[in-house]
Amino acid sequence: MNNTKTEVTMADYMDHLGIKDPKLLEDFGIRESKYNGNIAVEIPYFDTEGYEVQTKIRTSLIKSEQRFAWKGHSKPMLYGLSNVLTMEKNALIFVEGESDTQV
Repeated sequence: MNNTKTEVTMADYMDHLGIKDPKLLEDFGIRESKYNGNIAVEIPYFDTEGYEVQTKIRTSLIKSEQRFAWKGHSKPMLYGLSNVLTMEKNALIFVEGESDTQV
């Protein structure tokens, strides 16, 4: 799979998720950046202390293409760990992907 000709802007990502207010994504630290010379969306992963420890890059919205990459030597981990300690209720919600959490 080759995604060198695809790009994902924040506007594309918001439209894909059905989000109208960019502040909703900014609250999650999501930002637009460059990856392999193309526009991409960075999805930061924070630890329980709130430090960004990993970053997933959204490189495409097309399912037949490579849609994700990990920045640097990042390795997959649970998304939303920084929210676990700030929860007011004694419950956890598990969702399939980051975007499910964001919407």
